[in-house]
Amino acid sequence: MKGYIKLPRELTRDEMYYRSPFERPRALLDIILLATYKERTLRKGNAEIKIEPGEVAYSTVALSKRWKRSRNFVLKVLKEFASMGLIEVKTNPYTTIIKIKNWEQYRNNPDCNGQDEKEVPLRQNENIKPPEELNQNTAAASDPEARGLAAFLLSEIRKNDPYLVIQDTAEWDLEISRILNEFGIPPVELRRVIELSQSHPFWKKHVVSPSTLRLHFHALFIEMKEKTKKQIPEEWRLCYER
Repeated sequence: MKGYIKLPRELTRDEMYYRSPFERPRALLDIILLATYKERTLRKGNAEIKIEPGEVAYSTVALSKRWKRSRNFVLKVLKEFASMGLIEVKTNPYTTIIKIKNWEQYRNNPDCNGQDEKEVPLRQNENIKPPEELNQNTAAASDPEARGLAAFLLSEIRKNDPYLVIQDTAEWDLEISRILNEFGIPPVELRRVIELSQSHPFWKKHVVSPSTLRLHFHALFIEMKEKTKKQIPEEWRLCYER
């Protein structure tokens, strides 16, 4: 089937658009929808970064959060798209610039009657909210497992550092929820990872928040598995194989 369809950029403001982790086709579509259609200037601190038509200024960390996937997935997908000749990826000290190859074919074609994109108001429909306004904090707060594990991590860390002060416990709940969703680890196993992180002489110095727990998750998980195998009978070890 040949031809074209028009997709409104407002599609990315619908909560349904972000309901599940992105796969490759939706990731490519998202890049196209995110691309600017006119020259813009992005300010990062004292630096000014010029964004040309057909380019997207989004860090891989930000895309990871937006797509609900790991940063490794984002890097792998961008590399694949680049090898297919769909995009070109450029990095600088402030962000990642994704340039869409053959940008004109996505915006000017005979079936569009020569019409270019038009800037639309941010709020044509008040029921549609941009992704930054989707209440992720509320979702994490409603997850009792994430909330309980965040409280457990905090109590364990304070055993080692009783002077620790945190400003926002909701952010801890959200980060623990991300760990559960991103890695697919059962809460009972994440609790064991937390216990290891705060009892190990090396890790307790480096894991001082949910974000650092997430950063070192794979190393901690492997070490937790090895430690668990040594503590259980041989005939039970298959239960802990993944």
